Amino acid sequence: MGLGLQDLASTLQDPKILQDALRELQDPATQSRVKAMMEDPAFQDSMKQYMEQMMKDPQFETLKEQAEQMMQQEGFMEQMSQAFADLGGALGEPPNSDKSK
Repeated sequence: MGLGLQDLASTLQDPKILQDALRELQDPATQSRVKAMMEDPAFQDSMKQYMEQMMKDPQFETLKEQAEQMMQQEGFMEQMSQAFADLGGALGEPPNSDKSK
């Protein structure tokens, strides 16, 4: 069983944990494992079911608000963009990506 929304919400409040997670996402070995996991149809089905269940949780709105506040913090979006750009490079460019930007 994964983290509950309450655990996730409290984790999002800890800058050290977020920095560690971003650093981990930039590791090529982690990117390779994430790619394999995301390509697994069983994982995709499981994640879809989990997301549907999670969005019904009353705490979801609180978590959503916290995430929106984090997005307003200086430097957060740049760090996330870099982490996902690195992850995207490991996963391969999406079909509609425009590298000329």
